[in-house]
Amino acid sequence: MIDVIKLPFQTNVYFILCLLLLIFSGRSEAVWNSAIHSKKPVRVFIECQECDLQYLRNETGFVDHVRDPNLAEVHVLISAQGTAAGGEEFSISFLGREQYKNMEYKLTYTSLSTDTEADTRSGLLQVIKMGLMPYVAMSSEISHLTIRYDLQGLVSDRTKNYDAWDFWVFYLDLGGGVRAEESRDAFNIDGSARADRITDEWRWRSEFFYRYEEENFMDEDEEIRSTLRQWEGSIQLIYSLSRRWSTGIFADVYSTTYRNISLGSRVAPAIEYNMFPWSESDYRIFTFAYELGLRTYDYLEETIYDKSGENLAYHAGKMDLEFIQPWGTTEVELEARQFLAKPDMYSIELQSDLSVRVSGGLSFYFEFDFEIIHDQIYLPKGDATRDEILLKRRQLATTYEYQASFGIRFTFGSIYNNIVNRRL
Repeated sequence: MIDVIKLPFQTNVYFILCLLLLIFSGRSEAVWNSAIHSKKPVRVFIECQECDLQYLRNETGFVDHVRDPNLAEVHVLISAQGTAAGGEEFSISFLGREQYKNMEYKLTYTSLSTDTEADTRSGLLQVIKMGLMPYVAMSSEISHLTIRYDLQGLVSDRTKNYDAWDFWVFYLDLGGGVRAEESRDAFNIDGSARADRITDEWRWRSEFFYRYEEENFMDEDEEIRSTLRQWEGSIQLIYSLSRRWSTGIFADVYSTTYRNISLGSRVAPAIEYNMFPWSESDYRIFTFAYELGLRTYDYLEETIYDKSGENLAYHAGKMDLEFIQPWGTTEVELEARQFLAKPDMYSIELQSDLSVRVSGGLSFYFEFDFEIIHDQIYLPKGDATRDEILLKRRQLATTYEYQASFGIRFTFGSIYNNIVNRRL
């Protein structure tokens, strides 16, 4: 007998009632008979980018795992996104095929920020097991199935819903590094602090970042020192107006020697519309956003436009499309920025990530980032030195940047992959 699920009493009672209703409904009875006569375990394909798939397959031996979703009777599609508390929320969709057609539903599992990787994957496994039970109960494996509950696992509602921090979450990071050889040494330090408060209606984020890099080396008895300093503080306040509309305000202040900015700032309100309800954001997002604001600059050196500082109004539009579906995943983000008083000063950036399952075990992936740059108002006068170029301590003039990667993935052979062998 397989000990499939170990959950609190109320959860199991609810699950058993749902299972009985499913079994004794008219439509499910025909499915039950068809599956029992086949005397085969359910064929399952689990798809997840943020999971330990080998562990999930190994711990769900009561089904047959196949390598091709087209051969599966149940497609388990899992997506993950970060929670306000620093954990992860997994959305698990169970998509029935063939004799399980029209048996589709979604469960969720949320991990805590304090959970280890083992805790997270164990909790996710329990939810996946429960989600597979309606299908397994209609297969030949029903005779090997048992369910038990753990009374000690009950959680009091009075403590479950109590939050002493009032939804606030804080993050602190501090680090650095050093490396050296006979004619060269370098070190860096960096740190960051962040405070988040996220509810269904409001999202507040404030953060600060600092980084310092120094490199010293000898060149024909000449000692050369190169440094890079950067810091930034920012605040975001977002309000959910409706199921599709959001608004917010962004403010930040920063300094970077790489871009010749002694002190810069930005203040901008923004509005955003999602073509899909935000409740579906774990599987699809199609947003349009617009912001209108003011940027200020104080430069370390006079720029190529003879400026030591300036204040410029700007606006920006952004489109973001994301899909996580059984056929694959895609994300396309397009953003355009322009200074209002200088229409010829603008930039357009495209970021895309696409993975498509063509057929069987063949899939295609493509990643591409491209930016048209015509707003480098911060470039200092004069030519960059050899050291600044080689060590990337100074932004160089350019009208574009891009990077791309693509390829194919192909698997073939036996469609069953239940066996796990990790010897040697």
